[in-house]
Amino acid sequence: MTRMHRAQEKPERPHPTDATTLDRLGVGQTGRVLAISSDHSEPGRRLVERLGALGLVPGTAIRPLRRAPLGDPVVYRVCDFDLCLRAAQAALVTVSITAAIPTRPVDR
Repeated sequence: MTRMHRAQEKPERPHPTDATTLDRLGVGQTGRVLAISSDHSEPGRRLVERLGALGLVPGTAIRPLRRAPLGDPVVYRVCDFDLCLRAAQAALVTVSITAAIPTRPVDR
């Protein structure tokens, strides 16, 4: 490529510094979906389509509600319903952390 071609390419937008994957979001934290990726296989593509049909699209707020006793799967609050995802599925979703809700009252 020449310099002219490189200059015409759009630079890739990096994710914010507070970006993480959904499987790493802790109970009590709220995130906003940035992107959903897949491995470009047929099952991966179908999973991305299904998550989008359920409302898990960029810009959507999401919050982990509870984890199974062994940590997988996790129930998430999306829009006005609960969605249960395994860690491998949640790892495909990139989120930015928007808020942390205290899990216990603060002593004064």
